[in-house]
Amino acid sequence: MASTSWNHARAGLSMVRALLRGLLVLPLVVHGQNLTNLILTRYADRQCSGLAAKGGGEQLTQSWVLKDSSPFCYEITAGLACNFRCFVKMGCDYGTGSGVTFSIYDGSSCVGTPTSVLDMASGLTWLEAVDFFGGNCTTEGPGLTTYMQFNKPVPSWPNCSVFGAASGAEAGYEANYVMQFYSDRDCIEKYQLSTFSTLTESRFKFWLHRGAQYCYDYIDDTPTAPNVSARARVGKNYMNFRMVCGNTDGLGNGIMLAPYMEPGCKGATGDPKMWRDQFYPMNKIAVTSLFGGECIRWGQFWVKMDSAWDSRHYPNCKAYACKTGYCSGGKISQAYTGAVPHTGDIATAQTRAYTLPSNRCPKSTCLCGAVTTLLAFLCSQFA
Repeated sequence: MASTSWNHARAGLSMVRALLRGLLVLPLVVHGQNLTNLILTRYADRQCSGLAAKGGGEQLTQSWVLKDSSPFCYEITAGLACNFRCFVKMGCDYGTGSGVTFSIYDGSSCVGTPTSVLDMASGLTWLEAVDFFGGNCTTEGPGLTTYMQFNKPVPSWPNCSVFGAASGAEAGYEANYVMQFYSDRDCIEKYQLSTFSTLTESRFKFWLHRGAQYCYDYIDDTPTAPNVSARARVGKNYMNFRMVCGNTDGLGNGIMLAPYMEPGCKGATGDPKMWRDQFYPMNKIAVTSLFGGECIRWGQFWVKMDSAWDSRHYPNCKAYACKTGYCSGGKISQAYTGAVPHTGDIATAQTRAYTLPSNRCPKSTCLCGAVTTLLAFLCSQFA
């Protein structure tokens, strides 16, 4: 009997030692239920077959338990984005690599104000994050020789596809909007290029970069016309610019364009330019109509988008816009003052007659004075 008790004690001690070494993760008990939790393990190869070398303070495994108190809320142990034991809620944001963020909370319900917000994996693209959540072997980041993998797919995570970075050609874009030139004010007749036409382009696309808020490429998308002779095209493509709020001279519509050196609005940035300097003078009403898919004037012609823009795809810069008087793109009418329209006959307005004081002189006196003045003038001319 004593020997059996000693064996049980030694087995329990070995289990505790293994847990402290980070080599074993036990299921956690949540709300009285024994849940089989996720286990995230770090590996040394891209096949995730050999454990990574354990450095000072690093954990090879991490426990994830989904909480039922809030969507995307997990209790995790030391490892990725956590030093000991953390309650994290996954969310989305721009400029975070994968698009996924970790909000750290004090309580297990993941509600209220987080104590901090971290990037889950700044070195991953969104599609790499999807593979990671799917239980596939995933690199920890560019240039790193360590990999990570869940023991099974993650059951709950947010769709951050519009926030995360991407690779490839059009995979790097989240959306695009086509701006077509028209010959009429109703935007019915599309502008047709000819050998002697005024414009050299008739259609442009605004390409929104994925994972880069308000970052666009403005690219010529004019259809080729085989019956039109080749002519020098004016290079009007405008790449890697971000729409920002500003109004340096007080006359703009509130939206300025900040250029960047690298794709996706990365790297060094230049001084923002006014909307009118790159595109066409538009006041705040005109630019709002443009984003709304309405037909508006553009120089001698008119333009219209193929669809209204998603409000998440451009900044709300109304507070910066010129609101009264002569603004760039036209005078903005004053706000409604509350006056009511007149009813009844037009001629019902009451008028008041004012009697001016009489300063007239008697006819004989005035006539004699006028003749005398005329004779004096004539004499002076012939003297």
